[in-house]
Amino acid sequence: MTDDITNWEVESTDVAYSSGDFDVRRDVVTGLERELSVEYLETADAVTVLPFRRDGRVILAEEWRHSVKRTDVGLPSGQIEPVDDTPADAARRELREETGYEVGRLVSLGSFEPLNSLIDASIHYFVAEECRPTGDRNPDADESIRIRCLSLETARGMVRDGDITDMKTALALLYYSYFEELTSDN
Repeated sequence: MTDDITNWEVESTDVAYSSGDFDVRRDVVTGLERELSVEYLETADAVTVLPFRRDGRVILAEEWRHSVKRTDVGLPSGQIEPVDDTPADAARRELREETGYEVGRLVSLGSFEPLNSLIDASIHYFVAEECRPTGDRNPDADESIRIRCLSLETARGMVRDGDITDMKTALALLYYSYFEELTSDN
């Protein structure tokens, strides 16, 4: 075994499976003094939006998640699409499509890799402030969404109590809360 953790050399690559949202890619690589086969999901980057109404309540989406066979409470999220020039454009679009709210002010929270041992994409997080309803929702064909508006404290409590289990939602709520506390102390 070696302590060398430098880049592995890709000898060959192919798509083992392809769907509309992702590909399963198989790379044959040379690394760790041998040849390995590495499989991972190749997909577009995504956005997650932590939206606040003008009254300070968080706008959440409750929807069916077939992979876990239950409804889930989460933040508006989705892949960056070709129509989006920037991740911020995708955040505005996803918020409008899923909730019917328009962004007043959009602030980046940063970008994170949700599972970089298995997925090649990043999630770009945004806080949307001063959101106002337009009544113009346009969810994707596979989305059935109920809107819930809660206080930030209640939403954080749902993470703590295990009622919000979606990783990207939990990260956005807790990350935002952490930095909100840091800046309010100064």
